[in-house]
Amino acid sequence: MSELPNQREHRRIAIETEISISSGSQFYTGFTKNISSGGLFISTHERYELGEQFQVRFRVDQFDKDFDILAEVRWVSPYREDLPDQPVGLGVQFVGLSEGDQAILDMYLKNAETLFYDDDDDL
Repeated sequence: MSELPNQREHRRIAIETEISISSGSQFYTGFTKNISSGGLFISTHERYELGEQFQVRFRVDQFDKDFDILAEVRWVSPYREDLPDQPVGLGVQFVGLSEGDQAILDMYLKNAETLFYDDDDDL
């Protein structure tokens, strides 16, 4: 079995904050698991397709900042009986993040604690 390389471009930090997703007439509230300057992981059992886009709203209390960002589904991690401890959800990439929001997010990430992942972690 070949190992997949870690394809992440950005450092991730743990953040568990309430998040809302809206797409057309659908609305969902859930939680993030981690975040980077390029996107975040959303813990959810809701089904989304690769490439699907929606608005993501979340708050970073340390900067008293509410983000409202267009995001695109880049990968999905469904529940698997053979891996019950694997996080269920999806990874989204931010699309068209404004320079101001990117600067605030980068400042937050620079000051936050880094999560460490194994090199062979393909989630």
